[in-house]
Amino acid sequence: MKLLPAIFVLISSVPALLAESNKGHFFTQQFESSEIQIIENVPYGQKLNQGGKLSDLLVDLFLPPNASKGSKLPLIVVIHGGGFRNGTKEKNRDWAIEYATFGYVAACINYRLTPEDMRDKSPGNFITAATHATEDGMD
Repeated sequence: MKLLPAIFVLISSVPALLAESNKGHFFTQQFESSEIQIIENVPYGQKLNQGGKLSDLLVDLFLPPNASKGSKLPLIVVIHGGGFRNGTKEKNRDWAIEYATFGYVAACINYRLTPEDMRDKSPGNFITAATHATEDGMD
């Protein structure tokens, strides 16, 4: 499976990445997909959506076998598309698993979507939805 770029990629611990790159880590597959630990539906916040309803913000984590408490591994945050109207974190699950087989920690997040009754094409609703998604990613 070819690695495709995510909409938003956050890589932490760049020195560790550079040090490990000489060993082939992070650039070649290190692990099998069956070795990846998946932790689903971890809450990372709650926010009101445009309709005033409280939304749970959830993340799925994909950990390579060498991840342990205190280890410093690069993180890739995978954010689904959908124009702030639809989509779920599960859409990019295969990408996250693939990144984890290369040694990255991957996280697929959900963010607030525009409610059905507010899905017109007015710039105000789009800007509000984009602002909410950005705030959700910052939590």
